[in-house]
Amino acid sequence: MKNLKPILILIIIVFTILTPKIILAVEEASSSANQDLIKQKVKERLEGKTEEAEKTKSYDAVFGKIVSTKENGFELETFEKNQYQIALGNETDLILFGKNLYQKEITSKEIETDWFAIAMGTLSANEQILQARRISFSTSYTEPKAKQVLVGKIKEIDDKTLKLENSDREISIPADFENINVKGVKNAKIDDLSIDDKATVIVYEDSNEDKETTYTLQAIFTDPSLKNPIAEDNTINEATPAAEASKSAKSKE
Repeated sequence: MKNLKPILILIIIVFTILTPKIILAVEEASSSANQDLIKQKVKERLEGKTEEAEKTKSYDAVFGKIVSTKENGFELETFEKNQYQIALGNETDLILFGKNLYQKEITSKEIETDWFAIAMGTLSANEQILQARRISFSTSYTEPKAKQVLVGKIKEIDDKTLKLENSDREISIPADFENINVKGVKNAKIDDLSIDDKATVIVYEDSNEDKETTYTLQAIFTDPSLKNPIAEDNTINEATPAAEASKSAKSKE
């Protein structure tokens, strides 16, 4: 019994010394585990928001002619003469289209000026720089012709040219022109048009070699005047002055 007493005292001393350290180690381990858990939860939440933002992100598209190139992008000019800087990244898809729907992937070094490009991506806050995700290219570029709509009575007309009142524009009529719409007439031809007909015309505006503006007829819509011979067969153009309006017509007025 006497031999056990020193052993018991030693155990009590050791337990008294080690217990606080054991508790501190357990607390530190628990705190570290909690911090790791918190970090993991924050990371998962951030990744979830990033994925959600990526899904709901809206993309813009601009298209036009390439006017200059640089190492990581190029400058694009739209038909409206607006300028955009197109920025390329490592994940930007660059696709060149050719004849018969032929297409191939290219590198940024192969991009050339005067190509036509459709760039899709995200615009910067000032809407001047587009970070491209995908760009489609075509080596052929045709700038659309400017159009004008003119309204007035026909002043002069033959099989090659047309003029309207209150305008000095001489409008060229292409050979075999067929886009003619005359009120009350099916399959109208140039011969069905006459002086004093009310006309709405759509023309292409262009410049010749001398930088003179030219106008080419693209479409014409007319209401024949009573002077036009076809008006005799057009009841829609012939009024009956003696006819009295119906009650329903009066009520609408």
